[in-house]
Amino acid sequence: MFGKRKASAKRFSLLLLEEEEDYVQDWVVRCRWPRTVSGNWQAVTELPGRIRLCTRSLFFEPDDVRVPIARLPFADVQALEQGGAPSPSSFSCVSTSVTKMRANMEEVPYAFVKGKSSVWVFTLMYAPLHSFMPSAQQLLAINHVPNRLQRGRELEAFVHAHEDASSFDTSRLLDFSERVLLEVPAAQLSPLVREHGHLVVTDARIYFQPLHNVSGDTPVRSHPLVAVAAVARRRSSLRQIGLEVFFVGPDLIQDSAAAVASGDTAMHAGSIRGSAGRGGQVGFAAMPALSVGPLWDAPSAFFAFRSECEREAAAAALLACPKLGSLMAASMPAAASNLHDSGSDSVRLEGRLSSGGGGDGG
Repeated sequence: MFGKRKASAKRFSLLLLEEEEDYVQDWVVRCRWPRTVSGNWQAVTELPGRIRLCTRSLFFEPDDVRVPIARLPFADVQALEQGGAPSPSSFSCVSTSVTKMRANMEEVPYAFVKGKSSVWVFTLMYAPLHSFMPSAQQLLAINHVPNRLQRGRELEAFVHAHEDASSFDTSRLLDFSERVLLEVPAAQLSPLVREHGHLVVTDARIYFQPLHNVSGDTPVRSHPLVAVAAVARRRSSLRQIGLEVFFVGPDLIQDSAAAVASGDTAMHAGSIRGSAGRGGQVGFAAMPALSVGPLWDAPSAFFAFRSECEREAAAAALLACPKLGSLMAASMPAAASNLHDSGSDSVRLEGRLSSGGGGDGG
């Protein structure tokens, strides 16, 4: 009954953004590719694809993978105006430079076209123009601010306002009985990539929901607290606002669950003793449940917060969970006994939350 839009190969990724550039939103569009810019090899009048708004540029990703992704830096955009035909949802963008990347899905050096003024006309297919133009024009104005420090502050304020306009989707909780202990805006940092979103700590799991699921893999990442190996304070951009969470891998989780299921409890001696010192009791029956449910797809996750206060709130929420690191307590009973039997918050903090400074997260 309804037409179905053909899915395109996923070429765009956050790795295409500049350093300190953030992703904002995307729309389905049709684009009139300028004749002065090569790449539209079939000379199609209107190319279907997606326009992706970022804090420092506009990206157009054609559905046809043979046509390169075009990046239009706001610093070189001379005009961004409504109109240009062929519909009320159209707008034009005049730029003196364009970067072409990943044509035919090839990982080759980007092609830079500078000095020539080109006019790009986009038509939003399923959204009104006012959902795009105010944010795009605001970012254009910010990127033309002469003072670099002021420009950075205004871009940061824009991103924070964008974060505050959203919240964590509680329907993504693995168990409806989970109790949310903390929700705070944060950015997950990985090499060359920064993803803004919401960090949530419940009494059972840690969650991170990116503002945009650009990769298309999973809208929410999560990991059970019992399988958290360690938590460490870190620096990010030379500020004490970073927190790194280390996870127990799936192999150890499966081995623990298999051992408990087979009745081999010798390797888990002291697990109840270790967890009881924290006011909770994660018994042997809880171990097999670790093999059910999603796990983090990396050995650790590095988060950057807006302030040291928010970082400390996240650390405190994690440390307050009785289940935190119970699997580690079961695997290393001697260390867990020394950690918990002391009853000292400072020792517990040293064992669970390192404050040694660590590396700079970028």
